[in-house]
Amino acid sequence: MLLDVFEYNQHFVAMMNIINLARLNPPELGHKHHIIPRCWFKMNNLQVDNSKDNLVLLTYEDHIKVHKLALLCVKDKVMRSKLGWALKRLTFGTFLGCHHTEESKEKNRLAHLGKATRTGCKLTLEQRKNLSQAHKGIPNKNRGKTFSEFGKKFKEYYNMTSCDDINLYHKERGYYIRNGKCSWE
Repeated sequence: MLLDVFEYNQHFVAMMNIINLARLNPPELGHKHHIIPRCWFKMNNLQVDNSKDNLVLLTYEDHIKVHKLALLCVKDKVMRSKLGWALKRLTFGTFLGCHHTEESKEKNRLAHLGKATRTGCKLTLEQRKNLSQAHKGIPNKNRGKTFSEFGKKFKEYYNMTSCDDINLYHKERGYYIRNGKCSWE
């Protein structure tokens, strides 16, 4: 089944060497890694294999190495992009420094509580009040600049009856917001 997912080359051999060494001598703290990626099961409408045969505990550094090697030997282009995304998350994002312990999960949760302005984040009434107090007295740079006023100027300048070039409109509108005037003024 492994050779359905990966092509046999030097990168595959190096990846399997790291995995086999981790199976023989598992680290105390580490990341769980699916040898056959979860995305392969999902793409083939199969249930994800979370058995001991498909899971291995790797150190953070080894986990990154295995993902990099997997990118070099995976057969499917769609899987390559999904594995690339997983590698990006692993190195720059959600898994960084997290060893899947309850203590580290709690630290991450507490660290992200302060970041209430992220999209999709539900705010409590107390958090809303704190944000409101923090923004009091800060002038809104868009006050007094109506977009209908800009729209009229834009149509007059470019002799348009409708906004045909949407990209140009948004570019000019962004300039108008930042500078309080149109770029051609």
